[in-house]
Amino acid sequence: MIKMLIVDDEVTTRKGLMEYISWGEIGVDAVYDAEDGQKGLELASAIHPDIVLTDVRMPRMNGIELAQRLKDMLPLCKVVFLSGYSDKEYLLSAINLQAVNYIEKPVDLEEVRRVIQKTVALCIEDRQRLDQTRENLCLDIIRHKDAPDKIRSRLRKMHINLPVEAPVTCIVFKLNPASDNDPPISTLLKGTLFEALEKRISSISSRYLYALKERNLIVLLTFENILKDMTGLMEMLEALKEDIAAAIPNQKGTSVGIGKCVSLDNAMTSYQTAFLAVQKEFFMGYGHIHIHRDNPDAEYDLGSVNLQAFTSYIQEGSENSAVFFIKSTANELKHHSNTLINNIRNLFFTILNRLSELAEDRGIQLKDSDNSEFFWEVISRLSTIDEIEAYVLEKLGLYFRICAEKESQNAIVFNIKNYIRSHYGDMDLSIKTLSQHTFLTPNYLCLLFKKETGKTLNQYITEVRIEKAKELLRNRQVKLYAVSTSVGFSDANYFAKIFKKLEGINPSEYREKFS
Repeated sequence: MIKMLIVDDEVTTRKGLMEYISWGEIGVDAVYDAEDGQKGLELASAIHPDIVLTDVRMPRMNGIELAQRLKDMLPLCKVVFLSGYSDKEYLLSAINLQAVNYIEKPVDLEEVRRVIQKTVALCIEDRQRLDQTRENLCLDIIRHKDAPDKIRSRLRKMHINLPVEAPVTCIVFKLNPASDNDPPISTLLKGTLFEALEKRISSISSRYLYALKERNLIVLLTFENILKDMTGLMEMLEALKEDIAAAIPNQKGTSVGIGKCVSLDNAMTSYQTAFLAVQKEFFMGYGHIHIHRDNPDAEYDLGSVNLQAFTSYIQEGSENSAVFFIKSTANELKHHSNTLINNIRNLFFTILNRLSELAEDRGIQLKDSDNSEFFWEVISRLSTIDEIEAYVLEKLGLYFRICAEKESQNAIVFNIKNYIRSHYGDMDLSIKTLSQHTFLTPNYLCLLFKKETGKTLNQYITEVRIEKAKELLRNRQVKLYAVSTSVGFSDANYFAKIFKKLEGINPSEYREKFS
C-alpha cells in the first residue's frame, strides 16, 4: 500500500491536487494533506507516508526543513518539492536532501502524474529490496549465522534498536495448500500476507522481523516477550489466521506454533521449539494454535498395538471390529503427541500391508500400483492422523465391499467385471473379446451376465467407461480430447453424446461443475 502526503499552504493547490488527479490509477492507495510543514511532520509521524509532495515556502516550517526532519524519521520516504521559486539555493537544498524531483508552479497536472508515477515505482523497488534484506536477516538469526553483536548491528540498520537483554520469541505459521500440486506463493500473494502480518503484529510488538521459509512456512521473530499477554497474542493470531484464509481461500487451514522466549543468542532455540509446536497439527488437525511446552506428553507404546487381533478381524470377516481397531488406535495416538511422527506412519504402513496381503490371498488388489512402497508413498504425503485414518478406513471399506461383491456374484460374472474394469480403455473391448477371455459362447455370456446383474454387457461396459471418464474430467490436467480415447471411445462426438445421455450434461459442463 503506497501512501502519499501533500503539504502546501495554498488551499487551492492542495485541494486541486487531491481532487483532480486519479491517484489510484498511478499506484497511490491513500492520499493525505496538511497546510504547513509543522502539521505535515506531525501527520507524517502518524501515517508514515511513502511519498511527500511538499511546497518549499510555507509558514512555521518550510519544505526544506520538513524534508530534513523526514530524512531522519522516515529514511525511505521519497520527497518531491513543489515551488514557484526556482532559485539555486532551493535547488541545491533539494539535491543535498536527495529529493526525487522538483516541480515548478503553476502546477501542470500531467507533470505531477508523471513524476509521482515514477516515484511510486521507486518506492516499490525500495520496499522489495528492504523486504528481502529483512527476510534474509530473519532467516540468518534463526540459523544462528552471525554472532549477537553483528546481528544487533544489522538490526540497527533496519531501525530496530534492542536493549541489552532483549528477549526473542519466534512464531511459525504453516500454510496448508489444498493440494500438493498448488503453485508456490507468488510475489503478489506474499506481499498480501506480509501486509496482513505487519498490520496485526504491530498491535502487540514494535520490534519484529518476518520471512517466508521454504514454500509454506512464515517465520515471525519478535524482539519482545509477547508471551506475557497471552490473551492479546491469541486474539492477534486468530485475526491473522482469518486474514490468511481470506487471502488463500482454498487452503486447509493455517497452523501456528509458538516457541520459547529466549535471549538473542538463543534465537535458533525459539525457532526450533516453534517448529516442533506447529508439527502438533499432525495430531490435532489443521488450523490450531500450538504453544511449546517443556513437559511434553508421553510417547505412545507402539509395541502395544495388537496387529494379530487386526489380522483375526479381517480373516473372520468382522468389519465392525476392524474399523473400531483403526479408530481407537488413531484416537489413542492423538493423545500422545510426543510420539515420533515417522513411527506412527510406519505403524499404519504395516497395517495397510497386512490388509493388502490378506486381500491378495482372496484375489483382491487394494494398491493402485505394483510398487511395493505404494502405501508408504501415500501415507508420507498425508499431514495428519485424521487423513491417515481416513485413508486406511477407505482401503478397509474397499476390501469388505469387494468381499461382499465376490460372495454375492457368480464367479464368472466377477471375472468379467474385473476384466472390463482392467480393459475399459481398449477400443476393441466387446462381447467377442469377453467370450474369448472366458471361453464361453457370446449368447451364454450375455444371458448369464444379464441374469446376475440385471444389465447387458454393453450397458456395463459403457457405465464403467463413463465412470472412469468422470474421474479424468475432475482432473484439469487431462485435456478434454484425451478423455474419450483414454476410456475406449474412438469417436469424441459419440462419447459426448453417450456421456450426456447418462449424466444429463456434456463432458465440458461436468468438468466446470465438479473439478
